[in-house]
Amino acid sequence: MNYLIYDAAINGPYTLMILQKYYPVHESLFKNTKDEQLYDVGPWLFEIDDQLKKNIANELLISLQSTLLIQSKEKFNLVGDHCRKFIYQTINDREYFFRFWDARVIKKFLPDCDKKQITDFFGPIDHFIFESDIPDEAIKFWQVNGVLKQEKIASDPVFSKNQILQNN
Repeated sequence: MNYLIYDAAINGPYTLMILQKYYPVHESLFKNTKDEQLYDVGPWLFEIDDQLKKNIANELLISLQSTLLIQSKEKFNLVGDHCRKFIYQTINDREYFFRFWDARVIKKFLPDCDKKQITDFFGPIDHFIFESDIPDEAIKFWQVNGVLKQEKIASDPVFSKNQILQNN
């Protein structure tokens, strides 16, 4: 299954509404948390198909910056529940958001993890894919026995700045 984590705080509620129109299987990752009311600025999980580019091609002002694609064999609810486990982190007795759903954050976080952290963080997730800093390139992360693997791949159409109008 393919999933998209969309950050409404970065990209705004307009694209969120467009994605909701095309993908009825979705929910806020803040669902059942103390921040559930922040639906218009929080992270959203969508079950997507290979028609995403086609579906949004004619929509104006779509913004998918720092979007995270997830591949998993698991069902939507299990992936969502797994992701929710990482939203709040306590450091020195203070609670913080861990914005792993922001591709800029996960790109820096994963390479610094030890084997246990990698295994825990990936859980039921096979791959994390996000836009690279290089045009038309994406980065794909996966793990094998707690060892992080990565490769550069051709940019997924979701990330193609030529194909999707972004609201910068």
